Amino acid sequence: MNSDNVKRLIKILAVDDSAFMLTAITKMIRSDPELDVVSTARDGYKALFKLSQTRVDLIIGGVNMPDMDGLEFVRNLNDMKLEPPIPIIMITTEGTESKVADILSFGAIACIAKPFTSDQLREKIGRVFAT
Repeated sequence: MNSDNVKRLIKILAVDDSAFMLTAITKMIRSDPELDVVSTARDGYKALFKLSQTRVDLIIGGVNMPDMDGLEFVRNLNDMKLEPPIPIIMITTEGTESKVADILSFGAIACIAKPFTSDQLREKIGRVFAT
C-alpha cells in the first residue's frame, strides 16, 4: 500500500450496525499487513465516543445505522474539527450516483457499494493514502 520503504500500520475504525459486516470488514482489512482495525462501533454515537479515546488514520462506516446514521456521524465528526481530519470511506447499499454524491457532500472521501470484495476495499483505502 505504501510506495516508500517505510511501512506504517494504518489504524482503522470500522462502524456498522451489522455484526456480520463489522466481521467481514475486519477480516478484509486484516488480510493486508499494513492495515489494522483497532476499534469497531455499532453506531455513530459509539464511534464518536471511541474517537474521543483513540486516534485512527481512517474510518470505514456504514450509512444506514440506528440511533445516529453514517451521514449524521460524518457531520458530527466534521464539527469536531480534528487535526488532521480523519478520512472516511462510507459503505452503502444505495450506490446510485445521487446517493454517492450526497455521501461525498457530507464529507466522506470515498464511497463503496455493497456487496464489495477485499480487493475493492483495499483499492479505495490505497487511493486515500496514495498521496
